[in-house]
Amino acid sequence: MRRSHRVTLLGSLAGILALAAACGSADTPEAGPGVAPTASPAPSAAAPSTAPAVTPAPPPAPPIDISKLSSLPISFSEIVARVRPAVVTISVRAQATRPVTGRPVNIIQSGTGVFIDPSGFVLTNQHVIDSGSRIEVMTDDDKTYVAELVGQDINSDLAVLKIVDQKPFLALPFADPSSYHVGDWVIAIGNALGLPGGPTVTIGVINALDRSIEVEHSVMSDLVQTDAVINEGNSGGPLLNLRGEIVGINSITAGQAASIGFGFAISSFTAAPVAKVLIQNGRITWAWLGLGIDDLSPAAALRYDLTVRQGVIVNGIARNGPAHVAGILPGDVLVRIDDTAIRRVRDVDLLLRDKYRAGQKASVMLTRNGEERTVQVTFTEPPRR
Repeated sequence: MRRSHRVTLLGSLAGILALAAACGSADTPEAGPGVAPTASPAPSAAAPSTAPAVTPAPPPAPPIDISKLSSLPISFSEIVARVRPAVVTISVRAQATRPVTGRPVNIIQSGTGVFIDPSGFVLTNQHVIDSGSRIEVMTDDDKTYVAELVGQDINSDLAVLKIVDQKPFLALPFADPSSYHVGDWVIAIGNALGLPGGPTVTIGVINALDRSIEVEHSVMSDLVQTDAVINEGNSGGPLLNLRGEIVGINSITAGQAASIGFGFAISSFTAAPVAKVLIQNGRITWAWLGLGIDDLSPAAALRYDLTVRQGVIVNGIARNGPAHVAGILPGDVLVRIDDTAIRRVRDVDLLLRDKYRAGQKASVMLTRNGEERTVQVTFTEPPRR
């Protein structure tokens, strides 16, 4: 019974398959000799096409140039050995007051500096030498010199010292600001934590450029953000590219964010001209606006609900500075100073350095809450100690 039943089922299944094949051949007959194949009916000209539009595939990403990757150093030791003689340790004796007795007490603070001229000019942070009664510089060969303070600028947190010797010192050049970019390797060298045994070296990349940060009622601009570790004592030391050029001057004052993985250095775009003017004049004589600004980013536009997409956004105001007196507020977007359109932070920096002087006035066009307005600003010299 079971065998007969299986044969019956198989026979039925074969019949169904044969019938389906016959129906299929009847719908689309195979062209034989002398018989033209049946053509599919042409679609009507008026009938709209229902096929979706085909989006062309994007072009493939360009291949990575392996030759450039292979040129990266396996070790940074050769670069460090070459630049290390230009990096110095700075010790500063200053006076403080005991909190309980009120008596004065000498304290020693330390930092780092870098030779920027073979004749003995050293660039460092202003906060390293602030209020110092005696400044000493120790070179890489363990020689100690008493340094003269040539000039300082609290707004850029930079100061220039001078030491004298019979022989020239190894000095490092500044990097062209257009030569470094986000993602480039950088090396931070400095007297981290005042530890003996030579400078500390850390490696990282440039995370961002043109950062601005409000620090103690002032604003520092044109900062290089890096994940190369910058510890206390690194202040004033160089942030270098792989050619041994100064990309920036490390600043622990602006680098309080180092605890979350990154720190800041004062860009060569600011450090080089500030150092030059301090050496020439002992002080900064540029026009000062007294505000912190950032390039206008999509995030900033969203945060402040902005419709404008060109200009620089104000993120900090120096108390009693020219911008504060003129009524400029955080969140304002500066779009024009007199007849010059503002697109980037460096547009403002260049105007203040090259076009205006203390005592001059300018019309500043800005947008606030979607409305344009113009304020009059009277520039001053930067505050100084």
